[in-house]
Amino acid sequence: MTGRAPHVDLDSLVKERHLGKGGQGEVWAIKERKINKEWPIAYKEYSDFSLREADFAALEAMVEFIPSLDAAVGRWLAERSAWPVAIVDHAGRSRGFLMRQVPDDFTTELATAPGRQRIADFQFLLNDQQYIERIGITISDRQRLLLLKDLADLLARLHKLDVAVGDLSAKNLLFTLAPRPACFFIDCDAMRLRGRSVLDQAETPGWKVPDGEPLATAEGDRYKFTLLAIRLFLGEQEGTGTAQLAQVSNELAVLAGSGLSADPKDRPSMQDWGGALERAIADPQRDRPPRRISAPPADRPRAGIADRAGGTALLARSAARVASTASAVHAADRGPCQDRSVADATAARGFDIAGEGSRHRGGGARDPALHRLRHPSRRLR
Repeated sequence: MTGRAPHVDLDSLVKERHLGKGGQGEVWAIKERKINKEWPIAYKEYSDFSLREADFAALEAMVEFIPSLDAAVGRWLAERSAWPVAIVDHAGRSRGFLMRQVPDDFTTELATAPGRQRIADFQFLLNDQQYIERIGITISDRQRLLLLKDLADLLARLHKLDVAVGDLSAKNLLFTLAPRPACFFIDCDAMRLRGRSVLDQAETPGWKVPDGEPLATAEGDRYKFTLLAIRLFLGEQEGTGTAQLAQVSNELAVLAGSGLSADPKDRPSMQDWGGALERAIADPQRDRPPRRISAPPADRPRAGIADRAGGTALLARSAARVASTASAVHAADRGPCQDRSVADATAARGFDIAGEGSRHRGGGARDPALHRLRHPSRRLR
């Protein structure tokens, strides 16, 4: 552990509302605190079990990661993910971390539940057309292609930075369709950075790499990207058939076939996917009316309101994994906690996580993004 990661004392934070709880911990919105005076903050507090099992030095490395990047790259990562930004200490030991809340653009209000904002995760899109329209989401094939192109670009850049998503699934990836289709990562503390993970890697059921394959690798991310591409056009939470994708682009269907290869070396790179997606997007046929995706058989899963555990399901997931992947370390592992204010803890590192009235500010655009926070349906450990 380098000791360079900013630490914040829990007593200096004011919990505004509870966002969710899972097996690895729980998540809270923090009052009157923002990253660089623009992004609201959330706090993920780990369970005692997670504190015992976590590699807190790996979390420290994640917190230090964005400040170590070129300013433009750091800003990009902070805007497209909920990356850990500071470690929270209490009573002599580290308890969790701060992250950014989910941006408003990546939430949605369903027609079936007016007046309630929900995390817009990809599970909503992996359904038949009738269901998607019933909940008030309008999406064309061209928008689906644009989402995949944005995700392919995100993954390519993450892999170049030696970051593997690992547990990539429709549950920890958010979307927006306006003003332009784009993606946003939550559960970032579950990612593997430069070969290190905070907690043991886990996979979401239905989104697993072939048996015996190492977890949290670029090759594994390519496999799961392929599953997402297939299912986005198939209109199902599960399934690996490429017929629907072939109706949109034969080239993409061929890539998908290779992308599910048991041999990781045979899987197309994210650059291969990006080029094919660009060509598909440029095809004038993409502006035609949406394909009608048939409803799956009754025994196949459908993601929707009923799948979110109770009224706080959507919150819980983000919280859940917010509680499901970062780590903590005993005081003995890192010495006495650094009792500094949020602003003081981050100013020297180029961040501003101070309250509205604070004059403490770091050097600029290297803003770490906080973690996702309001989603329940994610597997919590």
